[in-house]
Amino acid sequence: MLGGILLSWTIIQKIIRANLIAGLQDCIQLCQSIGKDVKCQKDAEQVMELRPRKVDLTTEEDTKALLLKVWKDEEVQSIVKTQPEQLQVSHLDYFYDMIDDICKVDYVPTDDHILRCRQRTTGAYHTSVYLKKSYFEFHDVGGQRPERAKWELVLKDNNYSAILYFVALDEFDTHSIIEKEYNDTKMEISRHIWNELVNSEGIPKSTLVFLFLNRRDLFDARIKTDAGFNAFKNTFPKYKGGNESTECMEVIKSLFMEVVKEDVKKPGCHFTCNLDSTAMEAVWNSLYSEVLKQALAESGLFATT
Repeated sequence: MLGGILLSWTIIQKIIRANLIAGLQDCIQLCQSIGKDVKCQKDAEQVMELRPRKVDLTTEEDTKALLLKVWKDEEVQSIVKTQPEQLQVSHLDYFYDMIDDICKVDYVPTDDHILRCRQRTTGAYHTSVYLKKSYFEFHDVGGQRPERAKWELVLKDNNYSAILYFVALDEFDTHSIIEKEYNDTKMEISRHIWNELVNSEGIPKSTLVFLFLNRRDLFDARIKTDAGFNAFKNTFPKYKGGNESTECMEVIKSLFMEVVKEDVKKPGCHFTCNLDSTAMEAVWNSLYSEVLKQALAESGLFATT
């Protein structure tokens, strides 16, 4: 058990340190895509050549100094402040504020660090969790185009009680700098996939489906700015309300729920922030209750309405 714990911490440490590099590379790429020149161009080119998971920031002081120099570039800082929704690592400034601690050999990630780090899912992973005297098996599948080809196989090989579908609220008008799909925004792509998934004949009618409109903290912050609210109105020109995040989130909820066919069981929907553990616990309790009811109904011990 101890070896497993140490291995887990080692992996998390590597992910967070890799976020420092990969996140900065995203900033540089985004600067290039909008025609902005990073002032320390040669240093930026060196950063782009780094392989995030191969760099040991606990020993490579020169690399750490290089990252900090490019991080402080005014164009990079402008991207972080004005277009955080474009970045894969949503809380890059949070990690750079504590880069000295993160690069120490004895660095131990906290729960807050883990919640903010980013690891792209490739393939399909599953893990078992013991909660409330019950075992739950979770399968995590990637959302990028190469990964979606594996969804059908995963769904076919397993019998699921529920499907959880996550959408980033703050990405309502952003395009991926990693992959391009028909010039659609990330949210448009998410809606296409949601449409295919929730209306699929390959999913049993009894399977519960939940839509998680996530990152509401980042959405709240963005919609309160003039630039963010103007972008929202341009994306949803029929919206005539103010910049109240609750009203704006309902617009996005409707965008996804309106594609659900009438003969399909209505999915559950939650507005979530994965950094708010108290709120997420309440969401999980609701989800747990629904899954339990469904399991009892299938066994004939509970009548669903």
